[in-house]
Amino acid sequence: MEAGRGDEGQMLLPLAYTFDVLLLDRDRFSSSVELPAAWEELAESADKLARSLAGYVTPYNMMGELADYDKGLPAFSEDELFEYMKKAIDHSKKVQSEAIVPVFVNFTDGKFSGPDNTLDLLNGRKFDFFSTYNKDSGITVDITAFAGINRNSAHPDEAFTVLDFQISREVQKGFPIYSAMHSLPTHMDLYSNEYPAHG
Repeated sequence: MEAGRGDEGQMLLPLAYTFDVLLLDRDRFSSSVELPAAWEELAESADKLARSLAGYVTPYNMMGELADYDKGLPAFSEDELFEYMKKAIDHSKKVQSEAIVPVFVNFTDGKFSGPDNTLDLLNGRKFDFFSTYNKDSGITVDITAFAGINRNSAHPDEAFTVLDFQISREVQKGFPIYSAMHSLPTHMDLYSNEYPAHG
């Protein structure tokens, strides 16, 4: 991925991100639901675990794509947003009584982070990992850091050189700023066998 100037002379590029993960004790819970699945499919499922998974999707992550970036327009109307937020809140209240409580963690910095007792909970137990699915059957990631070039920059070429350097694989693989942000770099191959983790 290399930075480049668009026709309008301005852009934002993601540098790092995170996403939510649910861990469920394999010895206590099982499910027949096929994943990935849209949020409403999970929420309306006869499967108790599927309903519970839908109950742990944070409302701001359940919408999926926020905009049609080609058209420069929101991907949904205000009424649609209100409808989905109400569904999410009502469903979350409903499933709280079903007694399926996952360990809720973030996948950041190449590892899982969550409550202080997360490592104790994981010790000696087997878990199934579930992502929290949005209304489009996808996983919403939260961009935690952006970089951009101001269209009025006095030194745009130099600024793009810095940005190219910052988003390069070599920098994202080991530059301390990515560990400090507690987020995942955008180069997906950094989690391959060749690069099992960054930093």
